[in-house]
Amino acid sequence: MKALTLLVAAGLGGIVIAQTGFTYRSPKLDPRLIITGKSGWVELDKSFEVTGGVKLESKTDKFVLTGDRVSGDLAKENKKTVADHIRARGAVKLVQEQKNGNLTVKAAEADYDLVDATLAKLAMRGNLSLDFLATPEKSGNSDVTAKSLEAIFKRKPGKDEDSLVAFNVTGPVSYTGISVSEKGKSTITARADRMSYETKGEGAEMKLSGNIYFDQKGPEDEDSADVTGAQSVTLTLNKSKEVVRIRMSSEGIGKIVTKIKKKGGERA
Repeated sequence: MKALTLLVAAGLGGIVIAQTGFTYRSPKLDPRLIITGKSGWVELDKSFEVTGGVKLESKTDKFVLTGDRVSGDLAKENKKTVADHIRARGAVKLVQEQKNGNLTVKAAEADYDLVDATLAKLAMRGNLSLDFLATPEKSGNSDVTAKSLEAIFKRKPGKDEDSLVAFNVTGPVSYTGISVSEKGKSTITARADRMSYETKGEGAEMKLSGNIYFDQKGPEDEDSADVTGAQSVTLTLNKSKEVVRIRMSSEGIGKIVTKIKKKGGERA
């Protein structure tokens, strides 16, 4: 039945099949949805499944997703075909352009679902890594590794908006980022059980909680320190994803321990 569907669909021009693999484009001219892989099938306006080096590009939602096996539903939205209920398995990677750089998320598996015409949600699991690579003139590069992620995206962000609205990751979580002050830039390294991220105005707010370790290597000795004993850390980010404010809290007075690092890695 799937083979029959494939042959009929090919006759309609919705699918192009080559000896080297499987390709689906919709619409035929200036396609907004492109799916390629080694082999697969599609039932037009209903569902698809593709395996072997799969690449799904959604120009409508402005992301590229790759994996070993990808399936999902096909639906009409404003007379255009969009992919929904996407299930990707095996070496999954999702890349999406943000206003000041590119966001890349990798994991063992991913689920991408349309919430409505304005929002989409992404769930990823297994050896998760999230990287924000700033554009050349920016310097807010950051990296996160964790066990799983749940994120919300704007499907049609404004000209000066990020598509990423918020995310939650569960750990153990590792975070590396850049902080800025009048003295210069510092590198932040932190570990925690959980992390959340939410856009706030032109910037964002990031919170880490549970079994926190926090280390900062600054341009000067007095700007370098590591912190233990905090139960939560809140980071305020500017539009370039640089940390501009750090707040820490614990369950009781005296539980946070800060050690200033001297040159050569010694602690004061």
